[in-house]
Amino acid sequence: MFPLVVDGLRCELIRFFGFSCETTEATTDDGYILEIDRVGLLAQDNTSVSTKNSTNCNPIILVPPILSESGVWFLNYPSQSAGFLLAQRGYDVWAMNTREIAFRSRHEKLRQKDDRYWQWRQGTLP
Repeated sequence: MFPLVVDGLRCELIRFFGFSCETTEATTDDGYILEIDRVGLLAQDNTSVSTKNSTNCNPIILVPPILSESGVWFLNYPSQSAGFLLAQRGYDVWAMNTREIAFRSRHEKLRQKDDRYWQWRQGTLP
């Protein structure tokens, strides 16, 4: 599986279309550390409208199909991509990655070369 958008350029691509993008991490109860991208509209002063007015925005989390990464929600033009369309409509968009995407996740104690890293069932995702 190759990244849909080269690592580090995902947020650059999103910003190119006039949106804010910040990447944060969340740790699951079983120790997996997952990347989550927050996307919103940019105000004229280049601050995130979604971040500035986060109390007025409804949050929405986009989970990619299995074996895909968060970039799938932003692959087309803003008028054709679910992630962009939701941000344009005022939602506080969070696009998460799941543990099966090796370049978007890691673990507190296990390395990806360790077989135990991959011992999870589909029902335990993210």
